[in-house]
Amino acid sequence: MTEGPYIFSGLPGLIMEISDSTDNFHFTINGFEQVKGYDPIYFYTRNVVQSSRNEVRKMIENAAKDPESILKNMMRIQNTDNLPKISPKPYNPIEIE
Repeated sequence: MTEGPYIFSGLPGLIMEISDSTDNFHFTINGFEQVKGYDPIYFYTRNVVQSSRNEVRKMIENAAKDPESILKNMMRIQNTDNLPKISPKPYNPIEIE
C-alpha cells in the first residue's frame, strides 16, 4: 500500500501523519471509510488556456494577494461598490521551488 495525502501518495507504506519542518502544513488521518461507488470527475475543455508552471504559480500568488481583483475579473463586474471586502491571504505554497 502506498497511499497518503496530497503529493505524499506514492511513498512507501500508508502515511498516517506528515508535516513539513516548520509545521506550516500538517496532515493527520482522521478515519477510514469504505467507499460505495464513486463520483466521476469531469474536466471541461472549453476556454482552456495553456500556461507554464511559473505562470500558474504567479496566478495563484496574485489570487492570494488580491482576491478581490481576481473575483471582479472572473465575474466581469463593473460596479464594485456593493461587493464585500475580501482580505488578502498569505501566500504559503506547500511546494517550495
